Amino acid sequence: MPRIAFVCAGQGAQAPGMGADIVAHSPAAKAVFDQAEALRPGLTELCFNGPADQLNQTINTQPALFIDDLACANALIEAGVTPEGVAGFSLGEVVACVLAGVMSAEQAFDFVTLRAAAMQDCNERHPGTMFAVVKLTPIQVDQVAAAVGLAWPVNYNCPGQVVVACDESVADALAQAVKQAGGRAIRLAVGGAFHSPLMDEAVPQLAAWLDQQQFGDPTIPIFANATAAPYEPSNRSIEQATDLATDPSILPATPAKLLSYQVNHPVLWQKSIEAMIADGFDCFIEVGPGKTLSGFIKKINPDVAIHNVADAASLATTLEALK
Repeated sequence: MPRIAFVCAGQGAQAPGMGADIVAHSPAAKAVFDQAEALRPGLTELCFNGPADQLNQTINTQPALFIDDLACANALIEAGVTPEGVAGFSLGEVVACVLAGVMSAEQAFDFVTLRAAAMQDCNERHPGTMFAVVKLTPIQVDQVAAAVGLAWPVNYNCPGQVVVACDESVADALAQAVKQAGGRAIRLAVGGAFHSPLMDEAVPQLAAWLDQQQFGDPTIPIFANATAAPYEPSNRSIEQATDLATDPSILPATPAKLLSYQVNHPVLWQKSIEAMIADGFDCFIEVGPGKTLSGFIKKINPDVAIHNVADAASLATTLEALK
């Protein structure tokens, strides 16, 4: 039997219609949207019908993506497929926390709403953007970003791709420097320089909120963006630096610390997937819109099974493949 992990989508532009199909076919998915609608009226209408420009404002994108991810995951669980481990990219890590029993759905939605507002506020005060850089090594990307200034590698996605966040004022210079180094810089449709120091001012507010929360012990392994290692039970957090968590400011690596730290620090996605594969996971199911994480995983290790659930059709295809 395959050892199944769910991976939860976390970034990028979204289109009206997200969630509509899965909600129409799955009571479990509908329940997620209904709960969110009670907490934030109008969110379902925005997901289903837009307009796109409002949906793609960070303050709206993050809650919308959260409920779509969770709805897709719950539809899969409703159909009899349960994960033995989980990881989420950026915002998706909050969804993973729900699936692993670390946070309740309502608690996580409240955090996502706060996170989205804080990060949008940061971008309005410190406008930034992000580029996917391909055809360069991580070391080369580090060197280019350092030479340009106000630019930081933030998402180590897969072999051959690192995302760099930068201040808007150096965006053209960064793209040109990447080209001169032999790479290609693809500007991403995002609402800010996420996971970079331009998000620093969001962290104290989020950390203060998280420090007041009660978290559950993980019921399944959940791999953190910041460390590429599993969350520990609440009474046994990582107290000392490891090869994957060398920054002392992340320690002790409690859920509260991990979730606030990742807002302005890199996502170690490739290392996370490699750690999960080393732990025995050989079947990954991406839940939520798109297939971005599926593409990363295929480049990290083409030998593992990869599926996705974004709507009723992809749910049916995944269930058939798992028979």
